[in-house]
Amino acid sequence: GRNLVKLINGFKDAWNTFEASNSENGWQVISVSTLPNCRLLAGMAFPGSRVAAIFNFERTTLPRAEYLPRGKGFSVDPVEIEGHSWIALTKVEGANYDLFVAMLENLFKMIGDLGNVSGDILLHSFIDRVSAWQDFMRRDHQNLSIESQTGLYGELSFLKDLLELGLKSEVIVTGK
Repeated sequence: GRNLVKLINGFKDAWNTFEASNSENGWQVISVSTLPNCRLLAGMAFPGSRVAAIFNFERTTLPRAEYLPRGKGFSVDPVEIEGHSWIALTKVEGANYDLFVAMLENLFKMIGDLGNVSGDILLHSFIDRVSAWQDFMRRDHQNLSIESQTGLYGELSFLKDLLELGLKSEVIVTGK
């Protein structure tokens, strides 16, 4: 809980710093944290000031760009930084910022929960999870209005807060 909040805040702080710098084009990046078998950079792509989380899974071979998930609201692209191959998960212009941050929070938690697995397992887990978010974001456009999406996000955030405060998960499932 607390480490995840600290990690997300580190990304938000970095993005605010990048936005103030207003670069011409290309990437601005800063190292935010290292999870087991995964280095993380906060990044911003210019022009457009698009926020990004950039992942480096140690000792992996990245798939070709066409095999990486494409989602409504975000892009997943291989990038070369400091002589290493990274995967940039970038919010596209006009996409919901809070939903993007929720996706990152979910990905960071998954990576942390997987612990010290091999980089290839981590990469495939990452791609599977991003694909699941891609499916969710594709479905939401057909079924949920913006108001419904916001309401669902609020309800889930509230439930997460209750769980972090010690509410037993059985109470949520059974309603007792």
